[in-house]
Amino acid sequence: MKSSTVYLCGPITGMPNGNQSLFEKAENWYINRGHCIINPHNVANHLGDVPETTIVRDELASITTHVDHIALLPGWQDSRYGMVEVAVGIASGIPFVRAFSFDPIYPQIKLMAYGSKSYKELACRYRSAAQTTSKEGMWKEKPRPLRKHLRTA
Repeated sequence: MKSSTVYLCGPITGMPNGNQSLFEKAENWYINRGHCIINPHNVANHLGDVPETTIVRDELASITTHVDHIALLPGWQDSRYGMVEVAVGIASGIPFVRAFSFDPIYPQIKLMAYGSKSYKELACRYRSAAQTTSKEGMWKEKPRPLRKHLRTA
């Protein structure tokens, strides 16, 4: 496989030492195979003492402009920013791979919409462009319109 830029996505907040050892292992794995890495820990260290929102904006900008693949580390589903990174990756059409490999993975995220008395769950399912054969684009199944489930002001 030719050299590519890989973004590491996984849980940081609430993990011992920010899960830095797992991110470093994944970073070394990809670097040893000739790939460039964007590690959220390195981004935060490079930016220094700035608000967390500034770090997140920089990381999301990196995903949309520089990344060829997003590697999903174990536990990415439990990370609030991991879910955002995956959503941005899906919206940007970036392929996902299982960490420590280039095995494709198709993450699923669930969006919660406010209903009048309860939450309505809307499932978003990612499908790679290569697997898409219908006009529905990247959706495996057509989602219900979000607007119907939102409370109007």
